[in-house]
Amino acid sequence: MGGAEKQTITLVNSLDKNIFETGLVYLDNENSLLPQVDASRLTVLECLYRKHRLDLRVVKKLRQLIHSHRYDAVVCVDSYPMLYAFICRLTGRQRPAIVQVLHFTTHRPDAWIRIKNIYLYRHLMNRCKKTIFVCKSQMEYWVKKFSIQPAVSTYIYNGIDTAYFSDTFSAEEKLRLRQSLGFHANDFVVGICAALRPEKKHTDFIDAIKLARTQNPDIKGLVVGDGPLKKNIQRHIHANRMGGSVKMAGFQHDVRPYIAVCDCMALTSHEVETFSMAALEAMAMARPMVMTDLGGAREQVEHGVSGFIYAKGDVTTLAGHLYNMAKNQSHGVMGANARTRVCNNFTLGKMVEAYTGLLKEIK
Repeated sequence: MGGAEKQTITLVNSLDKNIFETGLVYLDNENSLLPQVDASRLTVLECLYRKHRLDLRVVKKLRQLIHSHRYDAVVCVDSYPMLYAFICRLTGRQRPAIVQVLHFTTHRPDAWIRIKNIYLYRHLMNRCKKTIFVCKSQMEYWVKKFSIQPAVSTYIYNGIDTAYFSDTFSAEEKLRLRQSLGFHANDFVVGICAALRPEKKHTDFIDAIKLARTQNPDIKGLVVGDGPLKKNIQRHIHANRMGGSVKMAGFQHDVRPYIAVCDCMALTSHEVETFSMAALEAMAMARPMVMTDLGGAREQVEHGVSGFIYAKGDVTTLAGHLYNMAKNQSHGVMGANARTRVCNNFTLGKMVEAYTGLLKEIK
């Protein structure tokens, strides 16, 4: 589960019940974020237990739900649910508008996925009532690369609750958590909050911490998250003798205390990243972001003002930014700038207002 799922749940929880009757259905039996869903706001909350790539039993169940609740629109999060929605629309009595919300810019280098984007998904996206991108650069990429029609395209920035994501932790609370993780009060702690998957490239993060420590041994790293590469990352830490310098906190339902103990945050992805929710959360908590130049990173971070942007894989530049922030103690001012940027541009309120206006037009 990543930013797309978190953004969806945030949106579902925030739509005005006096305007919309909202249901949430999900294809696969993955429930880790289910406790965050406010079920009292929903007419439907249901898992469809998909067993195959194209499960006709799921098509039938989804079609029944659309018909029985007479939904005006089906909002599909990324491409595969859109395929199910179009099949239901073509074979059912109820013909809701289909809205696509696309969270990715480029996939992993997979020829089959690229073929699907070109020959299947782009045709469906152009037949949607609206295709919503999560940043301007992503929209421009899809319009140019895959011929998505500008008439159906728009973008709505991801937004977060800046009251919830704020650093309200006391110095004593942060020191206790630092010490429990094995850090000292004077360490310069760099965090990464991302699922342990190949595209997130945690090895770059570890290598950059190692390189920065050759100039400043007080620079340490904190990895927050879980995933299929956990053992590989642990082995990489051990092989580089970084066990005392890079700590792994595992999956955390509430990441805020772990962001709060860090001086800055990094995002080292090589692929897929478009408009990171994790980056917005860190920035809202007044932590500067150092992140790869992917997707809408330059729309999120003002380089040199609220963080730094660097080319993916450039571990030397990443390490240099970390070292310079620690040396100049510039992370405090940059973190304040980061929070101001989020509060001015990427709030939950702005996101919900934009979605509300768009969905009311469709309704």
